[in-house]
Amino acid sequence: MPKKPRKKSTSKKHTLKKHTLKKTTKKVTAKKKGTKKLSPKKVAPKRASKKAVPKAAAAGKARLLANLTEADLIQMKARALADPRTAGMFSFLNSYLQASEYQVIEMMVNAKVWSGPVPPNPGGNGEAQFGTLDYDLNNPGSSVTLQDLARVWKFVVGSLPVTQISATNYANLQAAMAPGKPGLVAADGTWFSKSKYGTGDPGWLEFPIEYFYHYFGGNFASFPVKSQIVTLKGASPSQVTIALFGDWGTGNYPNGPAASVMNAIVAQKPDYIIHLGDVYYSGTPTEENNNLLGLWPAAYSGKSFTLNSNHEMYNGAFGYFGVLTSSIFRLQNQVSYFALQYGNPTQPGGPWTIIGLDSAYWSTSPFVTDGSIQEANGGPGSTAQPQFLGSLARGGLSPRNTIVLTHHNPIDTFGASLVTDALGNNLWAQVTATGALNGTPAAWYWGHVHNGIVYPNPTYPKNNVYGRCVGHGALPYGNAWGLASAPPTQVQAYANTPNPKMPPWVMNGFVMLTITQSGQITEAFYQQDGTPAPWAKPDPFTYRLG
Repeated sequence: MPKKPRKKSTSKKHTLKKHTLKKTTKKVTAKKKGTKKLSPKKVAPKRASKKAVPKAAAAGKARLLANLTEADLIQMKARALADPRTAGMFSFLNSYLQASEYQVIEMMVNAKVWSGPVPPNPGGNGEAQFGTLDYDLNNPGSSVTLQDLARVWKFVVGSLPVTQISATNYANLQAAMAPGKPGLVAADGTWFSKSKYGTGDPGWLEFPIEYFYHYFGGNFASFPVKSQIVTLKGASPSQVTIALFGDWGTGNYPNGPAASVMNAIVAQKPDYIIHLGDVYYSGTPTEENNNLLGLWPAAYSGKSFTLNSNHEMYNGAFGYFGVLTSSIFRLQNQVSYFALQYGNPTQPGGPWTIIGLDSAYWSTSPFVTDGSIQEANGGPGSTAQPQFLGSLARGGLSPRNTIVLTHHNPIDTFGASLVTDALGNNLWAQVTATGALNGTPAAWYWGHVHNGIVYPNPTYPKNNVYGRCVGHGALPYGNAWGLASAPPTQVQAYANTPNPKMPPWVMNGFVMLTITQSGQITEAFYQQDGTPAPWAKPDPFTYRLG
């Protein structure tokens, strides 16, 4: 998203610790300290803003779009249109929702709950999880929240998206999602149900409200610019072990797996834990405290890292950067990108290096659904991450000695192509570009897609990388029939072990990486009950850096 000059949040809940913008390089090692509760302090604005951010109601769920006056809306629209990149981003909102809705239509046809002729595919990229918002905006009914959202949407975007779902088919969908019903499963595994965290959960209405307020109002936390390099140390002198998992920030909910997944991780005794991002519903400070910190093991204070994500950007990243002030994540030094190094620093190509990047803050896609680590002329910090990668490469780091971590997927869910947003931003190209990493990393792990997926090497787009999606941390999801039908040249394996207690859910999980001094990687997927994942074959799997 284009980052124009930003003002401080008008809400006390959105204030955090001030971030230093001075560029420094710091190498640290883990130290044991006590944990502390997240207590955000104020953050300095990136630059002075010429216009004040409209004063909406209180932060989080209590903020109502109804509090935005016509003068506020005029100001917000003028702000969006003043920057051609912002205007371009919002110009794709309607087409994005229409493409998302069509994934719902395809799901209903597949499940045989669609009535009448199947409408034409409008084309474009979307995500099934946003697929009912199109109809809801056009048919808000008695929902005051939807009425307000539709009013703001129409005023700022210019029109509502065109829906192809009739009232009859919407009723069919609602009936299939009703309490006590198993719900429906989309091609990517998204679970359509009115139960907690199903797409029909009314709690999801929080995120478009947060999104509109922060993105139209230009109300974001500052982006800290530092070069954070951490030297890893394992319990064994010959190796270091790391647990990776994403999209885990649900907190406890009925039959939810978050606690089980974390217990299974701790049972593996990794040296470090890395969350690939997403705290629900919108990464507010309260949600970060309850759904992330609330279940985080105290034993891993100072041994943990967490990435920024699209859901955490809906709150302007205030909650995310606030949680980085916790002693649990102190190794990050309140920075959203970092390099973790292990092994001999003088060996050819440099030490074995895991690079965590913030693919959310500079995203220019609708609802922050596609990743980007940069933005031309986007303000302070908009090119910091490519420059950080370039500094590592100039220091002798070979991309083949490297594992990249992002929240967003560089390859589309079904492995058919690289992801490029509507404005032409391509996460893969940005990371591997000359002047950045200068080539293809040995492996890349991401979340965002709520599934566990192993892609072949080389990938279908002909990239020699071990690509893995680890977005099955805690959100409920089902057996992805679209992945089941993908050819093995695109998808090698995906999570499909039924959850016997909660059909049609599939077991959630995580992946363990063991890195030896010689650069051998052992990768092992586990399920929420701590058992090895039978779908990941071979498992464990080994590959080598360098």
